[in-house]
Amino acid sequence: MDEKSTERIEGEISGINFATEILRQLKDTIRRQWILVIVILSLWFATIGGFVWYLYQYDFVSYEVSTDGGGNANYIGNDGDVFNGISESQNP
Repeated sequence: MDEKSTERIEGEISGINFATEILRQLKDTIRRQWILVIVILSLWFATIGGFVWYLYQYDFVSYEVSTDGGGNANYIGNDGDVFNGISESQNP
């Protein structure tokens, strides 16, 4: 073989090694990104689950208030006035 063909073959081998190294690094980067996505999703679900668990720790009590013979009722008119009883607002 002559010197030019040897240099060309060595250049091609060098290029193949470079491309292989780039693909290997890309594969590692993609694997790390998938691991990061899985960790983020796990933390997100843990946060939501912890929040739901926290809310279910308390017993919420509902009660009903009744008045005998009437009571006070606040009325907010269309003009923004708050009345305790009947509204005297002119807006329908």
